[in-house]
Amino acid sequence: MRSARLARSALLTAMWLSAPSCSSKTHPPGLGSIDGDGGSAGAASLGTSGTAGQIDNSTPPPENTQGLCGNQILPIQTTRPNLFLVLDRSGSMYDSMSSDPKVVAPRKYDASVNAIHQVLLKIGHRLMYGAALFPSRGNVTSCAAGSTVDSVRVGDSVTYARNDLDGPHLAGLMRVLGSYLPEGSTPTSATLKSLTPMLTGLSGETSIILTTDGAPNCNDSLVCGISTCIANIEKGQMTNGHYCDATVNCCAANGDYGPEACIDDQASVTAIAKLHDNGIKTYVVGLPGTDVYQNVMNHMANAGGTARPQTQATDPLYYRVEDADALALALKGIVADLSISCTVTLDEAPPDWSQVNVYFDNHVVVQDPVDGWKQVDASSLELVGSSCESLKSGDVFQVQVVAGCSTVIQ
Repeated sequence: MRSARLARSALLTAMWLSAPSCSSKTHPPGLGSIDGDGGSAGAASLGTSGTAGQIDNSTPPPENTQGLCGNQILPIQTTRPNLFLVLDRSGSMYDSMSSDPKVVAPRKYDASVNAIHQVLLKIGHRLMYGAALFPSRGNVTSCAAGSTVDSVRVGDSVTYARNDLDGPHLAGLMRVLGSYLPEGSTPTSATLKSLTPMLTGLSGETSIILTTDGAPNCNDSLVCGISTCIANIEKGQMTNGHYCDATVNCCAANGDYGPEACIDDQASVTAIAKLHDNGIKTYVVGLPGTDVYQNVMNHMANAGGTARPQTQATDPLYYRVEDADALALALKGIVADLSISCTVTLDEAPPDWSQVNVYFDNHVVVQDPVDGWKQVDASSLELVGSSCESLKSGDVFQVQVVAGCSTVIQ
C-alpha cells in the first residue's frame, strides 16, 4: 500500500490547488522537495522590518545611553527561559491565510515565518530559543518526523533590536526557515517524541509553541472510520476522480489514502502530556484550517497545560488565528508572557535609592506606586499599573536602571 500511495503522488500534487485546507497528503504541496540548505525562489518572504539574512553582523551596535541621567547603569539579574518553536511546513501551509480569493493574504508558511521574525526581533533578546520544522526535508508524501533546524541558544543583544537589525542568531534562523518550502504531511506526534530527549535535557524553564494548520496524521498503526479520516472530512479526491464521502472510507488499509490520513490525536496528546509531565508547556497555535479540528486542538492545548479561558462553551482552548496580524499578535502575547516580568532585581543594592531612575528605551518612568515603579526591597523594584502593562505588551525593548540623579517622582 505504501508504494501504491507513493505512486499516485503526481496526481495528488496536481490536486492541491483546488483542495480545501489541510495538513495531510489529502492536500499535498504544489512544489517538490528542496535539496540542500540554500534558499529558493519560493522561500518565505520577510516583512519590512529588520535585515534578515544579515548573518555577518557579529558585533552588536553600541549601547545608547543618550538621555539617561546618572553615571552608573545598574546591572539587572536576567534569567532567560527556553522557547522552542515547532512549525508545521506540511503541504497545505502553501495555501493562503485567507479562504476568500478576493483577499490578498500571505501563504500560511510565509505568515508564520514573518510572525516569528517580528516577535523575535522585538523580544528575542529576552530568550534562549531554537526551532524545528515538520516534516523533515523530503518528498511530497513525506511523513518523516520533524527535526531541529536551530539549536536552543541565547537571543541576540538588545542593541540589535533597538537599531531595527537582525542579530546573528535571528538572521541565521530566518535564513534556514526561508530555505524550506511546504510539503508532505503532519507527523506531529512523531516529531514531538523525537524532540523530547533534547527538550527535557535543557536546563531552566522551557516552553514550546506548536504552530499548525491542521490535524496531526502520519500514524500507520491507526485504524479509523470515516468520521476521523481526514481525507473524508475534507472531501479529498480519489484516483478515480470521485471524492471521499460517506460511502467510502478513504483511510481503510486498501483505501486511496490509507491509515496515514487518520487523525493521530491520541498519540499527539500523549506526546504533549509527557512533555508537560516534565515541566514543559506546549502552546498550540492553530492557523486557518484547524477550526474543523477544534476538539483535537483543544485536547492538545489541555495536555500542554495552556488551555485558554472560555467566555463561551464554544470558544477554542487553543490559540486559533484567522489572519497574519492575529498570528503575530498571538505569538507576541505568548512570548511576552513567558519572558517579561514586572519585578526587576538588581545584581546589588544601589548606594542611594533616592538617586535611582528607571528608563524604558531611554524614556524615564516616574516613581509612582500606581502607574510607575516602586521599591520592593534593598535590591529590587516593581513596575506597576500602566508601566507594567506597557512592559508586558512586548513593545519595550529594554529596561535600564540608573543611579546618580535625583529620582523623578510623579
